Amino acid sequence: MATYKQLLAEKEKLETQLAEVRQSEVAGVVEKIQDLMAEYELTVHGPEDRRHLDRAWSCTGVAGEESRQVSDSGGVSRSTGIRLPS
Repeated sequence: MATYKQLLAEKEKLETQLAEVRQSEVAGVVEKIQDLMAEYELTVHGPEDRRHLDRAWSCTGVAGEESRQVSDSGGVSRSTGIRLPS
């Protein structure tokens, strides 16, 4: 029968192996997700937000860039007067 110290050492080795395998598998899953998203032209916003993103592209001129300004006036943009989400 193994001693307590031997079992603790084995536990440490197993935990290290678990962390390494998990990191490897997660990297593979992330890569697979990214490939599928590129193949189906999906974004993190989802397919239902595609029209919104197309409109945002044409309004800002830069994909993903928003024209919001930081405001200290209760969430209202100084340049547009539009209430910004908090």
